[in-house]
Amino acid sequence: MIGTRGPRTSHKTAGLAAYGVVFTGIVLLLLSVLGTETWHWPVWVANFVRDLGLLLAAVTAATIFHEKLLRDEMYSSFHQELEEKFVQARLDIAKEVYRLFAERPPRMTGLRKLTDYRRSFERYYDWVNQQSPQDLFFAGRSVLHRMDADIRARTAGAEAKKGIAAADILLRRLREGSKIKILFLDPRTSISARLAEEEGQTPADMLGDIKTSLGICCTLGDLLSSHSSEFPPGAELSIRVYDRIPYFAYHKQDSEVIVGFYFDSFRGSTSAAYELIDDETKKVFEEHFIRIWGEAGRNTVVAFNSARGKPNINRRLVEELQNSIDATTIAG
Repeated sequence: MIGTRGPRTSHKTAGLAAYGVVFTGIVLLLLSVLGTETWHWPVWVANFVRDLGLLLAAVTAATIFHEKLLRDEMYSSFHQELEEKFVQARLDIAKEVYRLFAERPPRMTGLRKLTDYRRSFERYYDWVNQQSPQDLFFAGRSVLHRMDADIRARTAGAEAKKGIAAADILLRRLREGSKIKILFLDPRTSISARLAEEEGQTPADMLGDIKTSLGICCTLGDLLSSHSSEFPPGAELSIRVYDRIPYFAYHKQDSEVIVGFYFDSFRGSTSAAYELIDDETKKVFEEHFIRIWGEAGRNTVVAFNSARGKPNINRRLVEELQNSIDATTIAG
């Protein structure tokens, strides 16, 4: 039955046909010899039959050689290489799946440790290299002074030993349409000496870091004033100081949130950093800082909204804060 012919039958038929053509070519060669010697064919007829026989025999023999030897060898080599590729791909996929499950096990919630030492941790500065608009929220005891030092260290080179300032990076991110919130400790708080002692610092050191952050605020405000027409719609910046116990530092880059805790007799920048995994945990931390953010509204150091034009720099508040730091340092 025609409908039941399989691949094996077709291959057998093709093989028989190929060998038949070779045999026909050989027969034509023999006929050309007999035609010349015995039957005295005209020369052109004998040559034609001979050439046709040679053509059929040589071409078909080459085809058979290719099919039986070269093609089988090529197929075997290709099959072996393809199998090796599949094996390697399976290993790579298995390793990646294992890595993802190790990093984020199913139903994992809460916090996941990222590093034992959060100072200069690279994940803190992913936003520096981004160019698309982002929603950024940074909160801690002084924030800007550490950010400035780390960015300068990362960008320092032979031609710029001090590196690029944090104010310049923040200005660029605003030019790219980002929304940025920054919170750091109000130096007038009554517990500054206690906080410094718990972290193993002197009050002068901690207040000095805050004073550096205030200086960066003034620099950033001046940059915003001189470039106020260069920002796209949606660009926003607000820097505030808060008078609350800073239990932890908060670092939000869009949906990614990293927190660091302040431990007794342990510098915050040398403690571990943790990533918030699930949405519920992120919501708890976010609500905590949004509440502090709202309460600190009257202590806004720098406010900028591209839709309103020039920034608002509260010079009077900055001077009051700096004077408070100087008075506390001298008294101490």
